[in-house]
Amino acid sequence: MTGSPENRAAQNTAIWAVALRLGEFSYASLAAECHIPIERSTLLVRGWVRMRLAAFDHIGGHRRHVFKLLPAAQEVTLPANLTVAEPQASAEENLWRTAGTLVCFGARDLAFNSTTPGVEVTEDMAARFCQVLLKGGYLKVEKKAAFRRAGKSVISTPAKYRLIRKTGPVPPVERRVMAVWDANLGQYTHVAGAEA
Repeated sequence: MTGSPENRAAQNTAIWAVALRLGEFSYASLAAECHIPIERSTLLVRGWVRMRLAAFDHIGGHRRHVFKLLPAAQEVTLPANLTVAEPQASAEENLWRTAGTLVCFGARDLAFNSTTPGVEVTEDMAARFCQVLLKGGYLKVEKKAAFRRAGKSVISTPAKYRLIRKTGPVPPVERRVMAVWDANLGQYTHVAGAEA
């Protein structure tokens, strides 16, 4: 499958929908079902495995590796108008763009939809980005993270966010600033960039 970034994004959405419907698949069966080259299905499935959305399950017919979607796959939200950033875009640019297309999202949703063939975005990267946006007042917490015990294990439900402030195409970044701290006064007497 070739075409513009928008077409490729729409195709990725369609391929993910097929994977959800199948539940388990090999590189070859997914490629055949979606009419895509096996190289493309291999790239996508390996990405899902890295994101802990899928896992190797067993060796099937013709000695093919069969993968199975994990429960986390059901929690992934795809944006209505999925767009793919240019290959030169950074992980932060992809995350910022994706946050603007999803109505409500968690770190896993953000990572899944921000990963492109040229840029891999992990769930940890997305979680850190969400914390930066929260500090800056760009996000609203729609659902707090929760933890509950189930026998001897702890089950966590991740936080869900909504973007409430979109200031432009460049993602906000966290920066360390130089400051002068006076322990006698218990205050900063100078913060770089904060001059009146």
